Amino acid sequence: MKKITILCLTLLCVLLTACQSGGQAETSPEDTVQAFFAAFETANYQSMQDYCTEDCVDTYFHDGDVFGMVWAKAENIQEQTIEDKEGFLVAVQMETAPTSALYPETETSFYVWLTQNASGDWLVDSFTTG
Repeated sequence: MKKITILCLTLLCVLLTACQSGGQAETSPEDTVQAFFAAFETANYQSMQDYCTEDCVDTYFHDGDVFGMVWAKAENIQEQTIEDKEGFLVAVQMETAPTSALYPETETSFYVWLTQNASGDWLVDSFTTG
């Protein structure tokens, strides 16, 4: 009887471990920023939105640009943690929209701030300059 109990407990532990590892892995902040800029480099706004909060999309996405840029290629990404905020300072080559305050500049740097959702995924939440 004791052997059956031990066997059942061992089997239960194995099954519970298998169930936990079967879920989708959480994203890291680095993964999110890399994927966001891979889409931004080709001006794939639809894909970019997959890595953003709803507030980010509502605030920064416009017809033909995001945060005043038509497209942006990340040249340098440096992790920044200020207080409890997770972010990155990103230097980009870009094409600015004619309505952008930076027009006709082709390079800039800005902060990308992320937040973690209830599922544990990191999403772009906002952008700030210098």
